Amino acid sequence: MVDFSTIRAIDFHTHAEEACGCHDDDGYDELQSTMAKYFGAPWAHPPTIPQTAAHYREQNIAAVIFPVDAERETGYRRYSNYEVADLCAEHSDILIPQKVLLQGLS
Repeated sequence: MVDFSTIRAIDFHTHAEEACGCHDDDGYDELQSTMAKYFGAPWAHPPTIPQTAAHYREQNIAAVIFPVDAERETGYRRYSNYEVADLCAEHSDILIPQKVLLQGLS
């Protein structure tokens, strides 16, 4: 669980992009590398959830993370809510799955 007394901030809008290397050749990697070049990103593919956790951990910032759901419109696979929950459980010191946050507010 995130120790809110020790972190310096919370990023409330963190994307969990499609799991890298866990998809068929659906054009997603080409799309991401093209977007990275256009926006001058330092990567060719967005980071995985564990890589995202490591980045936020280094910064001492907690992150609310959620899957980017454009599968119906684009056909690109996304992380399922269960995958996000499982990976957040592995990195519970820094990641907060969005569904859990919303359930806590109701």
